[in-house]
Amino acid sequence: MRAAPDLLIRISLFIIIFFLPRISHASDTDLEKDLQRTLEQSNTVIERAKNKLKAGHSITSEITQLKNIAEEIRATHLLLKERFSIREEQTQALGAKAQDRHRVMSEGYS
Repeated sequence: MRAAPDLLIRISLFIIIFFLPRISHASDTDLEKDLQRTLEQSNTVIERAKNKLKAGHSITSEITQLKNIAEEIRATHLLLKERFSIREEQTQALGAKAQDRHRVMSEGYS
């Protein structure tokens, strides 16, 4: 029965990758904000898990939350990489200076 959750994750990831770029064109920083939010959320869950472990409690729900957050981070990362790739193609028409600036930003993210 492991195949069903994996298929659901893959379908969800496809939907996110396919539709999110169209939605996020309204604000160019949505992906960065989403990534920042999910990273902060993961830190909160990790701190809660640490406290539960110290108290001798189960952290099953935190592990599940972290797995879900990790999927969100992976999806956002893929979208950001795709956006950098698209912008790299667009900067080719703008000249060497634009290409250099984009390369520096892209390397800073990677």
